[in-house]
Amino acid sequence: MPAKGQSGRIYSDREILDDIVYPSMKAETLWSIGPTPEQVFPVRHATSPHFRRFRASAFVHRIDAPRPRSEAHTKCIAFLLRKVQEGGIKVTTPTFEFGVRAPDGQVVLEVRKEHYRWWSDKGGTRIAVGYGRYIQPDLCGRIAQADSFAASMRWPNLIVEVIDTHYPEEGTFYELLRLSTKNHIVVLHFIRAPSFSSYWSQLLTPERARPILRAVHLLIDGNVVINGQPLEDSNAPPQDRSMFSLWYADFCEATLKPALVAKNNPPNRVHPARDRPDDAEQNLGPSATSNESKTAPSGPPQGRASTG
Repeated sequence: MPAKGQSGRIYSDREILDDIVYPSMKAETLWSIGPTPEQVFPVRHATSPHFRRFRASAFVHRIDAPRPRSEAHTKCIAFLLRKVQEGGIKVTTPTFEFGVRAPDGQVVLEVRKEHYRWWSDKGGTRIAVGYGRYIQPDLCGRIAQADSFAASMRWPNLIVEVIDTHYPEEGTFYELLRLSTKNHIVVLHFIRAPSFSSYWSQLLTPERARPILRAVHLLIDGNVVINGQPLEDSNAPPQDRSMFSLWYADFCEATLKPALVAKNNPPNRVHPARDRPDDAEQNLGPSATSNESKTAPSGPPQGRASTG
């Protein structure tokens, strides 16, 4: 089995016994050649020189196999990626005051375009969850420059799952909940084709203002948050993986399946908004004016981020 050095040079296992070539192998990082490269070491054996696996790939098995997606789903991801790269994003969730739905949602996260970097599922959203397994969300963003390695309370990682024909399957949903305990915010963004909004979620793109993603369903701190309210302890997701399958089945029947049907109802708006396709992109998503399009916080200075 040949190996490839970081320099691009290809080494054969026979060259391991070559006293001239061997020092060059030792002087650079070596990778196996194949669909899932692994880091390898040369092993000098008199009769069977070979490259030994030293560090396995973190992306060998996707937890849930990809399912067919609608054209609207694909277009929504591309549209949302472009919008957040151009203008940042404001994530809000509906709230209730004295039992009445408030006209303005609560801001969950607001970032300027220069503060975060963004990826779609076509360009780098794979997230390793251990032992060669990974999930691949639709859209991911994280702070571009920070003074710490981990995501922080002030600047969490953001994951958006676009939901049109199906919601995340059990394995993926479990890992998304786990990530939400590590300063990740997960948005379940239901869409109603051909619009990029639905009864449950609205993607608003006000002119000359930051895009607004208002979603009823969020995953935060290992729990499901609906309309700003975490599920009560008796209904909250169990941390024990062996008990999760039963909870997930019940949650699908009680919440996700009905939500998938109800998303096709007219959008649930609580303030005047102007819904129309973008002039340059017919049927690619709504554009609206909103009283939520206020200026975002200035954010961290270059190279700095709050910790939390």
